[in-house]
Amino acid sequence: MINAEYPLIDISDFGVVSCGDDCGPLAKFIEGNHLEIVEVKDGFADFLGKYKIPLHKMIGVIGVAPENESVPCGTPGRHGGNMDNTKIAKGATLYLPVFHDGAYFGCGDVHACMGDGEIMVSGIEIGAVVSVRLTVLKGVSIDNPRLEDAENIYTIASSEDIEKAMQAGFSTASSNVRSLGFGAGMGLPNMKKNSDTMDIETTLGVGTTVTMTVNI
Repeated sequence: MINAEYPLIDISDFGVVSCGDDCGPLAKFIEGNHLEIVEVKDGFADFLGKYKIPLHKMIGVIGVAPENESVPCGTPGRHGGNMDNTKIAKGATLYLPVFHDGAYFGCGDVHACMGDGEIMVSGIEIGAVVSVRLTVLKGVSIDNPRLEDAENIYTIASSEDIEKAMQAGFSTASSNVRSLGFGAGMGLPNMKKNSDTMDIETTLGVGTTVTMTVNI
């Protein structure tokens, strides 16, 4: 297992927002493709010259090489990938399982700010330089990405099968945890019951990511 800490995320002065008639659940309300250049200045994104949006710099795609065959970087999973979690930002620590020697860690898809998911498949996409501190934690393993910040601990799980996740008797616990008598019945109903907040983001053709928050 490795952990990744983010002491610094430097972004460019301009970002891009795009939408189109073939992207996201609101695509049917869009005609053609649209792109907007967004100036970033003094802690805000200036959108359309009308709206000042506070910056919240975060990393959309981050992870290690997947366990089996290669996958597009837009696919989330146990390896991390395109989790698009707004909590993956300066000051946070992300824990990732490692499946191969060297891990093959990488990150990108930085946003100046983004809502809870990309309903039109775009936040404010922006160029960035990210400083990451990696630490190898030997003798420790996890099944899915974990995240910590100053206030909360999060566990992140992604799957193409939301029906399975909805079953109250379905367990996301690892085999060693189940051997200790824990983890049975961790479907979405029980996950929500036993966490302080739970967010579900789903993208057609990509999969569903569930983020649970436990307040410290």
